Amino acid sequence: LIVIMLILFLSFQSARGVILPLLSSAISIIWVLGIMQLLGFNLDLISSNIPIVLLAVGSAYTIHVINRVNEEKGKNRKKALVRALTYITVPVFLSGITTVFGFSSFIFGAYLTMIRNFGIFTSLGTLFAMIIALVFVPALVSLFSVYRRKNTKAKVKKRENTLMGKWFLMPFSRLIAKHPKYIFAGSLLLILVSVIGVFQIKTSVNMVNYFEKTNSTRITEDLMQQKFGGSLPVFVVFKGDMQSPEVLNTMMETEDYMKKYPYVKTTESVADLIKQMNNVMGEGSKIPNSKLKIQQLWFLLEGQDIMPQLVTKNLNEGIIQSRFGSADSKDMENFVTYMNKFITAHSTKDCQISLTGMPSVYVRLNNSLVRSQFTSLGLAILLVIFIVSLVLKSIRKGFYAAVPIIVTIIFLFGFMGYVGIALNVATVLVASIALGMGIDYSIHIITYYYNDFNETMNVERSIKNTMMVSGKAIIINVVSVAAGFLVLLFSHIVPIQDFGLLVALSMVGSGFAALTLLPVILIMDSRKYLKNTN
Repeated sequence: LIVIMLILFLSFQSARGVILPLLSSAISIIWVLGIMQLLGFNLDLISSNIPIVLLAVGSAYTIHVINRVNEEKGKNRKKALVRALTYITVPVFLSGITTVFGFSSFIFGAYLTMIRNFGIFTSLGTLFAMIIALVFVPALVSLFSVYRRKNTKAKVKKRENTLMGKWFLMPFSRLIAKHPKYIFAGSLLLILVSVIGVFQIKTSVNMVNYFEKTNSTRITEDLMQQKFGGSLPVFVVFKGDMQSPEVLNTMMETEDYMKKYPYVKTTESVADLIKQMNNVMGEGSKIPNSKLKIQQLWFLLEGQDIMPQLVTKNLNEGIIQSRFGSADSKDMENFVTYMNKFITAHSTKDCQISLTGMPSVYVRLNNSLVRSQFTSLGLAILLVIFIVSLVLKSIRKGFYAAVPIIVTIIFLFGFMGYVGIALNVATVLVASIALGMGIDYSIHIITYYYNDFNETMNVERSIKNTMMVSGKAIIINVVSVAAGFLVLLFSHIVPIQDFGLLVALSMVGSGFAALTLLPVILIMDSRKYLKNTN
């Protein structure tokens, strides 16, 4: 938070530029958390990230409002503020609404309840942040603003002579206007490289991987896996007559099959006890062929503490207990596939078999994580394109607005694939931040550019003005929020480290795509339009 405050102060050089973005985010966070409490929702592993997401998304709206107000200063404070809001209301409103719909896609595309709750309350918080930025922030600006500059000429000169404007925004806008095709080709190359990395991404939902390798919890878990057969419980459930020779023999066959898998060392079931008791009675280490003999042996086992753990009271269900010796998601998936093949071949009407336990739970969670991620993102992008196209009355502009989102998400997943950062319940949310930021940046670039271009019909000038106003606000938001999240790299929890790094990358990626690839597309589109018009 201190890092974010410092960068906002250096960017705006005023207390207002620091206080208002953080205040608007804080109010929206407090409202959302308050509503969650009133409705009886608790913070879980995923919803605990809502304040972080709202800090990134919510502060952007206020930064754009303040930046635009600064650009419109004049003698009459009221008129200047009204003029600023006239320009900024539509893009901020459109950014907010599309982001709300984007987060809402988690409600319909997610398998997990906690991801649905995340979608509901993040959408609500984004709506609050947008309203605060358009209503509360201008009211405070009107109350406390000091307008010093006399005229537009002085304002433009001051804008271009700032450190950011002189050394970055002006040269950058000239570079984009001069070499759009090279930048477009370079962006396509980066996308292609990232796509290759996407196919290398892994998933991980095992909580043990959330700790560093030097952590005592991780060391203990590794010891359990290497020396004691693991700590993840595995259960195979049998439904049928537990005193039937056929059922007990099937249980023994299942145990033998399980122990052939490398990560299963020991198994235990009531069939083992019957087999051992039969051996004690001198009948051999096997399951008796007669149900009557089994009942006699069962009588000797009655009352032992372990029996309720292995069979139900009415003797129609029993389980095989075991432990799995690997925390790797791929090993768990292979084991579940291995067991399901056996279960399908040996399950009958009189002996129904099913697999449960942590490997099965992790595999289902893994699959739902990937499925909900891509379903939600796909739905969100389609909603964004639809809403932007509807409001701006142009399908073409709707697709343009989606470009930074798609590019950033591809880059993000590609980076995760190359460096080995797994997709888990923490990192799965980073794409939603990229979506929120990407659409916000896109809309501000598109609306400012076309407003200016429709007046001047000058591509180079419109790109320069867009960079100097919207580009400045985007850079401030990217640098402040990204730097703040990089502090999470010092955390001792691995997913929090990854989350901080990926949020920073998503901010940089969204901003970079909005300030390079999107302007290039707009330039080529406008030049084609001018050529056809002429």
